[in-house]
Amino acid sequence: MFPARLAGVFTGIDFLRDVNLEKPVSIGKRVAVVGGGNVAIDVARTALRLGAEDVTIVYRRSRDEMPAAADEIAEAEEEGVRFMYPRRSGRGYSAAARSAA
Repeated sequence: MFPARLAGVFTGIDFLRDVNLEKPVSIGKRVAVVGGGNVAIDVARTALRLGAEDVTIVYRRSRDEMPAAADEIAEAEEEGVRFMYPRRSGRGYSAAARSAA
């Protein structure tokens, strides 16, 4: 848990737990997920299923270095999740091409 809650900011585990317990979860139309593991993938896909229109995973390394399972990443892309990775220059992030959902 964060020491101070920020409106609209959740940890992945807390978000998934609340959804699974059918607690009310309020998300916006645009969702950013920070991380590259299976929890991040699950959060992104769940946000889409809850009605988010634009979901982007932001990861600090390349796709090849993501610890999430390759099939989970592919399925998230097929569902419309976007991914952002650092630019090769090391300055900023670039979006990966979005798959047609």
